[in-house]
Amino acid sequence: MSISTPMKSNVIIDHEFLDCPLRFDDRILLANLLPLDMLDFDLILGMDWLTSHRATIVCHERKVIFGDLFKPEFVYFGSQPSRTIKIISALKARTWLSPGCAGFIVSIKDTSIESPSIDSIRIVLKLDLRGWL
Repeated sequence: MSISTPMKSNVIIDHEFLDCPLRFDDRILLANLLPLDMLDFDLILGMDWLTSHRATIVCHERKVIFGDLFKPEFVYFGSQPSRTIKIISALKARTWLSPGCAGFIVSIKDTSIESPSIDSIRIVLKLDLRGWL
């Protein structure tokens, strides 16, 4: 399978991970995932997946409603970012998307895992860098 990227190049995908569980609080939904080498994003859910799960994104309230808007199956509330998030300009996004296409970018961070400190990283090899810096 060939996938078009925002950088106007194609990536060949030779396998797909079927029925991967995605946890939304206490709910688990399945998704078929394609491996892509990406920085800053762990997962991108496309329009087809969102539509098949009747998901409505309410950006200004930072929530996703699953099911009927007036009688939802459940509502997922996003977390508030602890630091500023990376934003691409609308002009750049417009050039990356094909005419007539819609795009959504989601940034997911597991806040239950503590980031490693510099002191917790083991030294593999100590080098004498005097004169190099």
